[in-house]
Amino acid sequence: MASDNSFEQRFAALKGKKVVQEKKEITFRADVEDKEKVYDLFNNGQYEACYEDLVKLAEQGDMESLHILGYMYQNGVYVEKNAFKAKYYYEKAIELGADGSRNNLANMYRDGDGIEQDLIKAISLFKEAAENNQPNALCSLGYIYCDGVGGAPDYLKAIAYFERAVENGHVMAANALGDLYYAGENVDKDYAKALFWYEKAVQMGYTGPYYNRIGYMYENGEGCTPDISKAVSYYEKAVEYGSPYAGYNLGELYYNGEKLAINYDKALYWYEKSVEQGYTGSYYNRIGYMYEYGQGCAPDISKAIAYYEKAVEYDSLYAADNLGNLYYAGEKVEKNYGKALFWYEKAVQMGYTGAYNRIGIMYKEGYGTAVDLEKAFTYFRKAYDTGDIHAAYNLGIMYEFGQYVPQNMGMAYEYYRQAAVQGLELAQQRIAQFQV
Repeated sequence: MASDNSFEQRFAALKGKKVVQEKKEITFRADVEDKEKVYDLFNNGQYEACYEDLVKLAEQGDMESLHILGYMYQNGVYVEKNAFKAKYYYEKAIELGADGSRNNLANMYRDGDGIEQDLIKAISLFKEAAENNQPNALCSLGYIYCDGVGGAPDYLKAIAYFERAVENGHVMAANALGDLYYAGENVDKDYAKALFWYEKAVQMGYTGPYYNRIGYMYENGEGCTPDISKAVSYYEKAVEYGSPYAGYNLGELYYNGEKLAINYDKALYWYEKSVEQGYTGSYYNRIGYMYEYGQGCAPDISKAIAYYEKAVEYDSLYAADNLGNLYYAGEKVEKNYGKALFWYEKAVQMGYTGAYNRIGIMYKEGYGTAVDLEKAFTYFRKAYDTGDIHAAYNLGIMYEFGQYVPQNMGMAYEYYRQAAVQGLELAQQRIAQFQV
């Protein structure tokens, strides 16, 4: 699973999400008859209809209107973004006790969002808001103590703030606690606690890609007894919320058949679902293989080649070898030794050793290239060093007939013998001729 651990991005979800804070009754102008309706207009996105009334209410000292205007100017909602106006309105709201404004202004100081960055002021404002259990501020302080902003990391304090944030309804603080215990880098790894907090987030209404993490834990028994039904359920929920990794995990379950019955139709469906959701990687090779051999679909060589080529872009050496095999055999596509050699050598460049012997044959016989016995011998030798018995046989041929190397019947016999004892029939036949 991928996650962005940058300080800025981990705080992105915390900025100004709760725009209406604690209510405070005040006197307001008679021409704004129902301030609650004004708030509702804002929360429903009817900014033009509510803006003038918000200004009137703010002039009368309405805390929530001041907060909302600060939010609007901070984020450029309906009005042009203006950090100084945002700061002005937030400060006025803070004078009236708006902890949400404290949190949002703290965000601005922490991030240098249109004003000069000031971590000391940011932390001070977060702590003031946290005294009244403002959940975003509590969660922000948890991250601050995790990352050691303004001082050394303090994970016990971080945990304490995250737990208080959860108590006050902050869902992502529960996920943050899950991450701490799951990673086990700065606190003792504890999968049971991690799972507790991840599922706590779900109970609090969380929906999103963390479902994939929970599914993985149930699949592999991390912090729990393995439960494939729960794993599949969480993976499917994760897909609903855009997790490409969950689609891949489901594909693996149905393809490998170790924890679920093999079902190529479902495997292909989930693999391609993950592609639709943006997953990229060498597993394109798996999808290409399924299209080549008709696993869960009718064979489709065009799709197979397209997926193999995508897989090569993501460094799948097996996909390069599969492309080489297609063009070398010429059974499913037109035989093309030039393309075959290109893809085999591509596989070798990426670290694949299984193509050495085939490349050696191509240089020896001039398939897709000029005959080059030196290269042929080199590739056969590389293949032999990996334990390839066919390469041992081919080296025997070169020594028997003096191809590139001086003829040496003893060496030829030894290479044949090594291949023969491992069951290669061609080598056994050559050995028999030596004994005649």
